[in-house]
Amino acid sequence: MIASMTGYGKAVAAHNGRRFEVEAKSLNGRYLEVSPKLPDALRRIEFDVRDLAKERFKRGKLFVQLTARDESVGNLPSLFDEETLDRTVAALRELKERAGVEGPITLDHVLATREFFETADDEPDEEMIRAVMSAVGEAFGKLAEMREKEGAALEKDLLERCAVILERVAEIEKAYEGSVEERYEKLRERMAELSADALKHNDRLETELALLADKADVSEECVRLKSHVEQFRDALEAGGDAGRRLNFLCQEMHREANTIASKSISTEAVRLAVDVKEEIERIREQAQNVE
Repeated sequence: MIASMTGYGKAVAAHNGRRFEVEAKSLNGRYLEVSPKLPDALRRIEFDVRDLAKERFKRGKLFVQLTARDESVGNLPSLFDEETLDRTVAALRELKERAGVEGPITLDHVLATREFFETADDEPDEEMIRAVMSAVGEAFGKLAEMREKEGAALEKDLLERCAVILERVAEIEKAYEGSVEERYEKLRERMAELSADALKHNDRLETELALLADKADVSEECVRLKSHVEQFRDALEAGGDAGRRLNFLCQEMHREANTIASKSISTEAVRLAVDVKEEIERIREQAQNVE
């Protein structure tokens, strides 16, 4: 089964009164690009996060955000330095007197200087690291699950469009049944009308007309196009990181459809070839989302 490159996953872990939230989201990308955003105290696990992402995903722009909160006091730092706070308030009073500023010292003035707060971002222990990495793995798992679910929808749509292309190719082949011979006869009749002495060089004329008629034959292009469609289906069935192969096959299908359209001598065949090109373009757009 194929997987989409877009998705989202979230997981939560708790350790020693702290709560860790991990959000992982991915977008389309030619290669795998991992962008972790971690608290300073957990920078040491950045390479572990990247390695885990490489194990789970092959392509896409992957954004990982980890936030840590102290559940006992919300988002404020967990430790409070009363001595520094007293010095801060005294300094503010002295500054107010020297500047001749009227009015009381408010909490906003105090909070503007955070020296009396001490952060609790101590060096994380191994147990905390395991809890955080477990949450990262869980978020990646949910992300992968969503990507696979979207991939299943993509695969269904792509297979339906492949079936439409094969139907149109069959109609083109049917429209060309006997058309080469008809083309040859029309060319022969027209040449006879334009040149009174055309029949004097009948053998050479017959050869040239046969070559012109043969150039209008699209049977080889139809065979190659059907082969590309079958390879496309096989790649979908094989799954894995099939995105690059699907994009390549789209290019090859588009090349054959272009040739069919340019060589077609039937108005109906041209119309059908245009339909095929439109379906291939829709497939190409969808295949851009495949991992």
